[in-house]
Amino acid sequence: MAPGRKSAGYRKTLSEVIDDLESSGRLDSREIAELRIAPTWWVAPIELLAFLGGAIAIVGLVWTLGALFPDLSLGAIDAGLYVLSVATGVVVWLLHGRGPRLERLTEVLMAVTTGLFATAVGVSIHLAGASTETGVWWGALLAFVVGVVLIPRTMFIGTVITVIGVQPLMAVSIELSGVSEPWGALFFATSGVMLFLIGNREIGLSIVARGVGAFSIVFSMFNIAVYKDDFAMAIVSLIVAGLVFLVGARKTLIETLIAGGIGTTMSVGALATQLFTSEVMQGASVLVCGVILVTLSLSQLRGRQAV
Repeated sequence: MAPGRKSAGYRKTLSEVIDDLESSGRLDSREIAELRIAPTWWVAPIELLAFLGGAIAIVGLVWTLGALFPDLSLGAIDAGLYVLSVATGVVVWLLHGRGPRLERLTEVLMAVTTGLFATAVGVSIHLAGASTETGVWWGALLAFVVGVVLIPRTMFIGTVITVIGVQPLMAVSIELSGVSEPWGALFFATSGVMLFLIGNREIGLSIVARGVGAFSIVFSMFNIAVYKDDFAMAIVSLIVAGLVFLVGARKTLIETLIAGGIGTTMSVGALATQLFTSEVMQGASVLVCGVILVTLSLSQLRGRQAV
C-alpha cells in the first residue's frame, strides 16, 4: 500500500482529524489544545448530587407513606400515583426551556413522571378487572410509546425510557402470548433489533440503545440454542452473533463489537459441545476457530499493505 494511503472503509479517529486540522492550519494551537483535552460529555458534580438526593427522597417518601398507611387500598395508592405524576409533570412544564443545566434535571423528572403515570394506568386497568399481567403490559406499552415520542425531543431521557420500557413489555408479552420455551426469547430478539435500529439514528445516548439492542439479539439467540441443545440452532446463533460483530466492526461501534464478540465466542462453544463429546476436543475446536480467524485477519492485513 502506498505511504499515507488508507484501506477501503477506513475511518479516521478523532485524534487523526485533529491532526489534519492542525497541519492544514484551519485551527490555531490554542483551539487544537482545547479540542484534545475536551471531555466527551460533562455534568457538574453538584447536579449529580442533586439527582442522587432526588432519588433518595423518592425512596424515603414511599417508605414513609408505606409505614404511615400500611392498610392503604390499591385504589388509594393508584390515586396517589396520578397525583404525584401530575405534580411532577407541572414541575417539568415550569422548568422546561430554562437552560441546559435545568434541562437535564427536567429530563430526569420526565422519566419520573412517565414512570408514575404508566404505573398508575397499569394499576387502573388491573382494578377494572384485568389481570396483573395485562395491567403491567399496558403500563409498559405506554412508557415505551412515550419514550419513542420523546427521543427526538430530548437530549437523552427519551432513549432511557424507551430502553427501560421495552423490557417489561417483552417479558409480559411472552407470558400473555403463551409461547413455549425457548421461543419466547424471539420477543427480546425482536425488541433488540428495534432498539439497535433506533440507536443508529442521531439521538442522545444512542450507544445505550445500540448496546442493549445488540446484547438482546445475541443472548436471545444463544438462549434458544442452549435450551434446544440443537446443532442447527447453534449454527443460527453463531451466524447472528457473527453478523452483529461484523456490523460493529464495519461501523466501529464498540458496544456492538463487544456484544457480537461475546455472542460469537459463546456460540462457537455451544457448537463445539454439539460436535464433540470429549471436553478436550471441544476446547481444541474452539482454539482452532480462534487461530483460523486470527490467521485470516493477518493475511488480509498483509494483502492490503502490499497494495
